[in-house]
Amino acid sequence: MKKYKLALCIILVLAIMPARAFSYQVDIEAISGNKYFPAVKKAVSGARESIYMVMFKVGLRAYDKDLSAYKLVEELVNAHKRGVHVKVILDQNIPFIGKDHVDEWEIEGKNAWCYKKLKESGIDVGC
Repeated sequence: MKKYKLALCIILVLAIMPARAFSYQVDIEAISGNKYFPAVKKAVSGARESIYMVMFKVGLRAYDKDLSAYKLVEELVNAHKRGVHVKVILDQNIPFIGKDHVDEWEIEGKNAWCYKKLKESGIDVGC
């Protein structure tokens, strides 16, 4: 019976140790609402090697440079100019609801200005 208890203890220790060995402390900060753009802008401006970003709906207008979205896109362009590898995936804004067949889907141009600005700046953009 002692052998079984010892074997069970060894198995439990070996099962628990890897979880502790590969865990680490992290700080999580909610960045919704007004905190989103400043937090993302700070992360982008501090990037040194690469940025991989997925953007769903970017309300970017070429004539309104005061928008937070425009400033964020500008920060991506600046990162690219600093030598940071930037890859952005943009949603094509396809309204799937109520459309049963793929031939009924239509791409909305909600991200067109963002796509144009990033591409013209030499950034790798996918859709």
